Amino acid sequence: MKRYQTAMTIRDKVILAIVVVSLVGAVSIALYFPPRLTNLARASLESKGVGVAEVLAYNLAVPLEFGDRQGAREMIAGLEYDRGLIGVQVTDAAGDLVAGRRFVAGTPPVLSAIRVTDHGSTLHVMAPVLGRGQWLGTLLLSFDTAVVHDEVVRNRRLTLLVSAAVALIGLVTGSMISRRLTRPIAALCVAADQMAAGRLDVRVDDSTGDELGKLARAFNDLACSLQSSRRKVEEYSRNLEAMVAGRTAELLEAKEVAVRATKAKSQFLANMSHEIRTPMNGIIGMTDLTLATDLDVEQRHNLLIVKDSAEALLKIINDILDFSKVEAGRLELEDAELDLIEVADSLTDTFALEATRHDLEFVCRFDPRTLHRRRGDTGRLRQVLVNLIGNAIKFTREGSVTLVIEPAASVSPQAIRFAVTDTGIGIGTEAQQAIFGAFNQADTSTTRQFGGTGLGLAISSQLVELMGGRLEVVSEFGRGSTFAFTIELPSEAAADWPRGDGRQALVICRALSAREALVSQLANLDWRTRAVDVGMTTADLLAALADADQRPHMILYEAAADYPAADDARNLLAAPAWREDINRVALVPAGIAGVNSAGRHLTLPIKPGALLDLLQSPDGEASDSQRETAARSAAVDLDGMNVLLVEDNPINQVFGRMLLQKQGCRVTVADNGREGLQRAKAQTYDVILSDVQMPLMDGLDMTRAIRAHETTSGGHVPIIGVTAHAMAPDRERCLASGMDAYITKPINAAELVRTIGELTAALPDAARR
Repeated sequence: MKRYQTAMTIRDKVILAIVVVSLVGAVSIALYFPPRLTNLARASLESKGVGVAEVLAYNLAVPLEFGDRQGAREMIAGLEYDRGLIGVQVTDAAGDLVAGRRFVAGTPPVLSAIRVTDHGSTLHVMAPVLGRGQWLGTLLLSFDTAVVHDEVVRNRRLTLLVSAAVALIGLVTGSMISRRLTRPIAALCVAADQMAAGRLDVRVDDSTGDELGKLARAFNDLACSLQSSRRKVEEYSRNLEAMVAGRTAELLEAKEVAVRATKAKSQFLANMSHEIRTPMNGIIGMTDLTLATDLDVEQRHNLLIVKDSAEALLKIINDILDFSKVEAGRLELEDAELDLIEVADSLTDTFALEATRHDLEFVCRFDPRTLHRRRGDTGRLRQVLVNLIGNAIKFTREGSVTLVIEPAASVSPQAIRFAVTDTGIGIGTEAQQAIFGAFNQADTSTTRQFGGTGLGLAISSQLVELMGGRLEVVSEFGRGSTFAFTIELPSEAAADWPRGDGRQALVICRALSAREALVSQLANLDWRTRAVDVGMTTADLLAALADADQRPHMILYEAAADYPAADDARNLLAAPAWREDINRVALVPAGIAGVNSAGRHLTLPIKPGALLDLLQSPDGEASDSQRETAARSAAVDLDGMNVLLVEDNPINQVFGRMLLQKQGCRVTVADNGREGLQRAKAQTYDVILSDVQMPLMDGLDMTRAIRAHETTSGGHVPIIGVTAHAMAPDRERCLASGMDAYITKPINAAELVRTIGELTAALPDAARR
């Protein structure tokens, strides 16, 4: 049906609509009026019968009162001429027939009013005959309803005839109206088809003043407009090829300008990095070497100030260079192995003493449910957290700074949430909207108490976005702040933390945040943990140990706390007569020298790695300080190594020679890559340290030449690139040239020694000359 309606013309639709309306009206008349007329005819017959009965009953009162049967028959004699009346029955009070004929047996009932009964083909009207207030008899009239039926049939035929006439008139009228309405529309359709075929000179009659005339005029205007536009397009197309060629040339020129600008900016960043880091290498390096000599108190104090100032300047420089790298689109993230425990441990080492100097409590809360072996950019992640923790310490006068690392399972199975919470000065609502912008700080007044470039949070926010997250802040002025972000770090295979399996642990610690963090970590590992502050006395401790149900499997206590009975408690915990099934672990604040004889201890703030080691060997004797001592004892030995230092800067030559000689190395210096190549060909070295940017021949070309020489002479000398270029592509260029490692200026002495040790670990002692 829908397809049929879609294929119909407008004229057919108009005719169909009018015909349907007419038919609906006709059918409505045919269905409604015959029953109505039937009811009206029957009502008319009933009304007639009631009227005749009333008059006749009134006239029969006298004959019935005096028993005049002849008079009663004369009264009803005139009714024989009524076609519809088929029976008259007059009875007296005793029920005897007085006049007419009996067609209803039995004695009629006593009536007080006229009664009408319908018997289908007949209609009975029964009326009481009354005289002087007395009931004298009953009049019964019977009418034939066939007359009503004949009248209904005539009316129904007439109704059907009228309905047919209405439908015919509707059809004729619809055809005439539709022809008048659809003729202009049909003309518009034909013109539209011609226009679609490409003829824009078609026009339609728009002489009428109705809506169709307006539509026709709009169509003609559209045709004129399209015809004009076509002429313009044709004219424009003739010139388009020349315009496209000219625009293409402009775009190519603009692209070349943009490429040159990008290259110039990148080169400028590289040069800035080199030119700034080179003298900084000399300042920091020579300061470190001087601090390692015998100095008096004032000299050491002054040099420490120089070193702190130089490192602060280097941080500002790094912030500016990092921001420029992000703006230039040159900053890329590494996809390498990442150990969250190592990141947390290194941050704890970095900020533990600094927090202590500020009289703050630093806590690292590492959720042990976190799979710590991941993939990501360790350096950039650490840079963001260092910035957030450093800011938290800087803007916190008292209280604590807490680093939280926990899984964000609600976001993704691979998602990790990092949060840094402090109890510092807080940030106002308006300032929170601006702190992530470049060069913006919450306090911009000239008398602000805290320094900084205002780039740290901007860079951190951009780095977090590069890692797929968003750095957010929740803060209230005067109530502290929380900076948090969630990023996805794909997890790799990692062993679960050892579980407590319901064993009990007792934590005795004064520091509230450290105590809560330790309890939370142990609880997540199925330890039943009870924590108390340092107010536990020796008696309380003995009472806890005496209860078999409450006896802990492990006690972690703050060994250096200053509280009543602390010495007695420490002596009790250190006593050799302790039960062997209770492990004692002393919690020693950072910077506190000397540990009691309990043997096992953890340094506050507790590093996740140290806690993991403790729980993996709860009955062993290792501790974090002992591991650090073992690591120091296993330091790299560079004594006797023959090193070639290729460096064009005189200050860096002096610094490099002194640094390596202090490690026991024999150092040969070359002023540029050409001289370094000659010396490498003439003599065998254990390792070569080469600057990248040098006159005559740079370090990359020198490395390529040495590797080419080794293809015929044999051997492989480790070459370490030492450069002030600190971008990721610079590292790739160094490794691509044949260098084995890459470190940036200013040179970190420990990193340099470690790198040399790793590259030369396989060299036999006989190879060192």
